[in-house]
Parts: sequence; structure tokens; C-alpha cells
Amino acid sequence: MHARGGDELLAAQDLLRRSQEGDQEARPEAIAIVCTNMRGPLVAAALERRLGIPVLDSVAFTLWGCLDAIGVPTEKLAGFGSIFAPRVQPSGKVSTLALES
Repeated sequence: MHARGGDELLAAQDLLRRSQEGDQEARPEAIAIVCTNMRGPLVAAALERRLGIPVLDSVAFTLWGCLDAIGVPTEKLAGFGSIFAPRVQPSGKVSTLALES
């Protein structure tokens, strides 16, 4: 899917509609937005809340990886998707990768 200009919301709504059309067994475990010019970080959190699954944008994922590699906390970016939200590991260590259920 390729969106231009202000069409990001329409593209996101179409993605949401298509993901809800099948039966529950056909639902994806996650959605990846990969280099689509859709501005995925702007719609990822809303899609995650509506669908109940992770929505991973390739640009946001790259940013998370860079920040994580240099030890920069990403909690303040949690509004752009669950990838940035803090998560406590069983060991007690806090991780910003919140993809596992």
C-alpha cells in the first residue's frame, strides 16, 4: 500500500478494514508497515489499540534499535507504538521492546 501526502489516515483505515474482514483464525499476529511512505509511526498506536496486535513501522523500528543500542530510554515515544513502551523482564530488567505478550 502506498500513501501520498494526507492520505495516511485513509490508508490506515483501509488496513484496519482489511485486517478485520477475515475470521479470527485468519487474523495476523502483527502488522508490519515497511517503507510505504504511510508515516506508520503516526498511525501505529491507534491501530494497535483497535486491533490488539503490534503494528511495526520500519522507520520506527530502526529508530528504536538505534536508541536502544546507545542506551537512550524510549518511554516518551510510546505514543508512536508499543515498540517504544517500557517493559519489565522476568529478571527485573526494564526493556523498551514490548512486542512479546
